[in-house]
Amino acid sequence: MFDAFTKLGKWLFIAIWLTIVIAVFFGESITKFVLHEMPFMGTTFTKAAWEQAGQCSGKACALDMSCPRGGMFRDLQRHHLVAGTRRTMVEQMLGKGKKGSGGRCALYPLGMCSGFGIDMDYLHICYGHDDRIASVSHHQN
Repeated sequence: MFDAFTKLGKWLFIAIWLTIVIAVFFGESITKFVLHEMPFMGTTFTKAAWEQAGQCSGKACALDMSCPRGGMFRDLQRHHLVAGTRRTMVEQMLGKGKKGSGGRCALYPLGMCSGFGIDMDYLHICYGHDDRIASVSHHQN
């Protein structure tokens, strides 16, 4: 029976040691990925889902309580909001966004997605002088 505790103790020591090593060397990147990247992937963009997520019933909006649009960000960024896309096409897909910095950018609320879900995240689209997409990102406000 003492041998069983010795083996268990050895494996427990190895598990704790590996956990510490992983936390020290990879903890920051794992935390950043889980809190700031994962919420923005995994859902395919559809216009209907985007519009439904923006609707409010009474005083409560889904955007205020969760992250209904956040998972669509990566799909939008990679497949729909590519550099050079016209502003009119974007507005047909997403609607008109709030004016951002300098009037050349538009902000679209994604919901309370990153971190601990207490701050609003936004899709941030900036256009060039030709009214075509120059950059797409998300930020927390």
